[in-house]
Amino acid sequence: MASPQLFFLILNNMKNIIILIVALLSSDLLGQTNWTQINSNTNNNLQDIVFTSYNIGYIVGDNGTVLKTNNSGNNWNSIFSDFTQSFISTSFVNDNIGYILTSEKLYKTVDGGITWQLKYTSTNSFLNIIYFVSENTGFIGSDSGILKTIDGGINWLLVQSTPNIIKSIYFTNSEIGYFVGGTDSSDNIYKTINQGVNFTNNALFMQSIKEKVFFISNEIGFIIGWYSPYIKKTIDGGLTWVDLYNSFTNSLGGIEINFINEQNGFYIDNSGGQYNLFSTTNSGQTWINELNITSNSNYSISKLSTKFNNGCLIGNNGLIYKKDNLLSTNHIKKNENNIEIFPNPTSDEINIEYNPLKVKIKSINLIDENGKIIETIKSDFEKLRIQNISQGIYFLNFITEKGIISKKFIRK
Repeated sequence: MASPQLFFLILNNMKNIIILIVALLSSDLLGQTNWTQINSNTNNNLQDIVFTSYNIGYIVGDNGTVLKTNNSGNNWNSIFSDFTQSFISTSFVNDNIGYILTSEKLYKTVDGGITWQLKYTSTNSFLNIIYFVSENTGFIGSDSGILKTIDGGINWLLVQSTPNIIKSIYFTNSEIGYFVGGTDSSDNIYKTINQGVNFTNNALFMQSIKEKVFFISNEIGFIIGWYSPYIKKTIDGGLTWVDLYNSFTNSLGGIEINFINEQNGFYIDNSGGQYNLFSTTNSGQTWINELNITSNSNYSISKLSTKFNNGCLIGNNGLIYKKDNLLSTNHIKKNENNIEIFPNPTSDEINIEYNPLKVKIKSINLIDENGKIIETIKSDFEKLRIQNISQGIYFLNFITEKGIISKKFIRK
């Protein structure tokens, strides 16, 4: 018979193994590859980033920095030459039409950055952030409130005055948008449901400078600010907010938050002489440290893009980090009443995973982003070959006995 000491030793080892297994299973986000530093060909500080499609993205920064990639962030080239300007924000409505913002001026391109036109110069307040919902309709967050244009940035009207600066804007669709900023003594969030015709102003009970607002649907969203770092989440379109706690840090400096879906997301913390990128796989209940950079290295990370399942981090001194396939296809969360497709993005074929005892597929419609049916598939519902379609965003509409299940994918 085993001694009590041996019994407790075995029990303790089993406990450690179980903890290790749980940790491995819970770290299914970004667990397969590492963040890789990319040569930006500049030492200027980078301030904002946007991807308009799987391959095409833009970065803006100090000293006239405007960079563009045509290969999903693997290489970046300069497309602007006015070194007297420092750009702080950018917004593109498609691959070719976009805007870049300084604290006083707004520029526009309609040819993917080949040429730029000055559209607006502010004389009343400092400009902080640009956000367009269409080619002609957009918003600027300024030190005095919210500005709106309906003519492609030529004319701007103050549609909502605010006592403090607006630093972040996010629209869940063309009508519903959120605006935050403020100071540590002002905790308001402004919301519109009619594209800026009217606004509601709700208290967040968040005594912190609000750095970023990000929504993944009309109902589910997140806000991050300084002090703690302080992260709040809503599941009712901003009516109520709850705190999210990160046990890894109680320090200052929440500066960026970004989610891929309801479960998987990131935030950046700048505090204690370090910049940390944290990730979650359970909607912010727990976080793991993805990346750490000490500030005495003269680098920082400040903004993050996760569009099209690829991650791209930017910061000071031209720092760019990249990570492909943020959601590993080896860790798809199973739902026996749903349909999963992978890999996504893909270049040649899509695997279709579902429970045929729970989901009865009658046919599949392959649809482009304009809503046109390209092909209807009536057999072989486990694999779809797509070499004959061009790069872009597509949808698979699965016609089932209980209705239509739609899935978006990217052909790269």
